[in-house]
Amino acid sequence: MESKVIDLKQPGQQKLARLEQSFFGEPDKERDTIEFDKLFKFLRRYKYLLLLFTLLGAGVGYLVAMGETPLYRASNSIVVEPESSNRSEFLAQRLSYYVPRSYYETQQVVISSPLVLEKAAASLSPSIVQLMFAPPKGNWFTHYLEDLNQRVRSWIRILDREGISRVPAASEAPSSVEESLPSTASVARKIGSMLSVGFGRTDQIQRLTVTATDPLVAAVVANAVADAYLAHLVESRVSQTERAGQWLAEKISESKVKLTQAEDELKEYQLRNQVLDLQMVKQLSSNTLDQVNNDLLEARRSYAELSKRYGPKHPALIEAKRKLDIAESRYGSASQTELSTNEDRFELTKLERSVNSNRELYELFLSRFNEVELGIDSVSSNTSLIDRASVPGDPFSPDINKRTFSGAVMGLILGLLLLFGRDFLDRTFKNQVEVEERLNLPVLGVLPLLSSRKFRRDGSILPERHYLRESRSGFAEVINHIRTGILYSNFDQPPRVVLVTSALPHEGKTTCSTNLALAFSKLGKTLLIDADFRKPRIAKIAQVENTTGLTGYVAGQNTLEECLFQDPESETLQIMRSGEVPPNPLELLSSERFRQTLVMMRKSFDYIVIDSAPILPVSDGVVLGRMVDAVLMVLKAGSTSHQVAEAAIKRFAAAGIAPTGVVLSQLNYRSSHYYYDKYHYHNKEYYGGGY
Repeated sequence: MESKVIDLKQPGQQKLARLEQSFFGEPDKERDTIEFDKLFKFLRRYKYLLLLFTLLGAGVGYLVAMGETPLYRASNSIVVEPESSNRSEFLAQRLSYYVPRSYYETQQVVISSPLVLEKAAASLSPSIVQLMFAPPKGNWFTHYLEDLNQRVRSWIRILDREGISRVPAASEAPSSVEESLPSTASVARKIGSMLSVGFGRTDQIQRLTVTATDPLVAAVVANAVADAYLAHLVESRVSQTERAGQWLAEKISESKVKLTQAEDELKEYQLRNQVLDLQMVKQLSSNTLDQVNNDLLEARRSYAELSKRYGPKHPALIEAKRKLDIAESRYGSASQTELSTNEDRFELTKLERSVNSNRELYELFLSRFNEVELGIDSVSSNTSLIDRASVPGDPFSPDINKRTFSGAVMGLILGLLLLFGRDFLDRTFKNQVEVEERLNLPVLGVLPLLSSRKFRRDGSILPERHYLRESRSGFAEVINHIRTGILYSNFDQPPRVVLVTSALPHEGKTTCSTNLALAFSKLGKTLLIDADFRKPRIAKIAQVENTTGLTGYVAGQNTLEECLFQDPESETLQIMRSGEVPPNPLELLSSERFRQTLVMMRKSFDYIVIDSAPILPVSDGVVLGRMVDAVLMVLKAGSTSHQVAEAAIKRFAAAGIAPTGVVLSQLNYRSSHYYYDKYHYHNKEYYGGGY
């Protein structure tokens, strides 16, 4: 049959054109979609690995928890009120100026202040201080490290005897316990690192919590801090009350001086002006002015009446005029006296008001001072300890169950990330769907990975003969599917000459071609040609010498009978070995004699299967592809990358060759059930044999 030339009007060639557009143009968006069934199958595929990661994570979490130092926590509760009920109103207004929330936050700072912590540190006994700074109690892991450290030190001592090294002697350690005790400031800083303070959102309770490696230290330190804080509050309130008393005493002294000065000025004024009672002076002045005013009115009335009756020289009128002048003079004198009296009255009122105000202020300060003096004797804190810390029985950390669970979760997440990353970075073909989506070519069959335990090193049982050895196996059935797919790829002219090739070596093309030739031999007279001159294996499989074959027949050095070899297990299968390797295999395959040889073989055999060299290293497959009826590409599952397969298809497309289909070989069904259903996985039971 003549070689095929690409015609883009044919459906198969349109498919190949779409493949090249997918390879050089936009990627297939369907490949990027995430489907839940794939995720579920992914989990099924790696369930044992994920379980292993989970168990390892749980084990690491457990070991980490067991290797940590146990921590104990003790806490007590203190009720804090912004104002004290026994404080006087005056002091409450001066000293309680915080709003409740800010007051609580301030108390947190006070509790953690160096002043309170140093008081607590000073109250601790030396034994508690030693426990605070003692190395934490170790577990099996720390004991192991300590034992290792002791071993190393013993080795160093042995080296020291030889003058190689030196370690501190035991006598160089501190001689007394008192000398080794840290300072009060260091103990206070240690307490600050162990202490945490918090208050509730809806109550007035401060909670002091101390975390330590020793349960006794946690309880004692928590109570010491609480006692130091309460003592500090009492001392602070006493100090504030004393300062308020001092301020009041100063104000009393100042107001007493001012009162005495005002009283002296009033007394001096009264003596100087002969005024003893301001009210009496005011009353006498008012009575005199009223009498003078009445006399003036009476004189004016009498003079007016007489002036109507008598003339100006009448003695009665003259007497009335005299009395009127005397009344007016007395009224003027009384008015002047009244004005002078008013000035004295104003000055006297001013002096008396000054005396009264100074007296009231003096009495107020004196009263407040008495209240403060009474408050000093009965001062108490508005804060009380309602719950003392007790020695905890069990450590709160590490939480072995929580750490183990967290480690299991982290192990599972790490396993998922690693496996997802492996699948994401793995650009090889792992299933039939990937091949069809990536290459736009039909997958005619998926050959399972054959177990090496079934084959012998002496060559008596080989995977290339598995079709006959296990005729009822799933492997044989896949070969039959491939054969059927090839025959039905063209209904009008079923292919008779099939080329089997691959992108790179070691992808299983020889195993596929030999078993496929055995399958075709069931249908008719079949010829298997070994056209892989670089690494011929057909002669080795047949266990004969590769002296005569295709090279000798095309060159005319051997006859057809000398080059053909009858398969010992199939009467309808003959094998043509490759023969001696020619100097230039590509020229031999491109020659007209080879083309005529293939035409002659078509007349003698019903089916011809050609095993060719890989397509990417050499161009033998491209030359043979234009002479055959069907081209079969073999890709190794989990090994052949997408780029390599696409490059091989591109090379075929450049020569105008459309591969008939793809065979995915050496797929490990047991580890790849993520991609296949139970029927594919258990079909060996249906066929009664293994893979």
